[in-house]
Amino acid sequence: MEIWTKDEPEWRTVAPTAGYANASRGYGLADLGRAIETNRPHRASAELAFHVLEIMDAILNSGTHHHVISLASSVERPAPVPLGALPNTW
Repeated sequence: MEIWTKDEPEWRTVAPTAGYANASRGYGLADLGRAIETNRPHRASAELAFHVLEIMDAILNSGTHHHVISLASSVERPAPVPLGALPNTW
């Protein structure tokens, strides 16, 4: 994986620190099912969906009107998936 930041304005390779091993299509659904099964908070919450929608709308409005848009919503960041986990083990 590569990353570019304000503090280091060039592409550099970083090793993953979290995430499912060899993730592909369907892992999000598997994560949701496992979260429901084990009674832990899942990542596909209505609060997160609303926050992402507000961000997308703010990006469009900011570009159209050429000004900064403040967000009204916030959401608690979900815990990272342990590095190398599988949906049926976490």
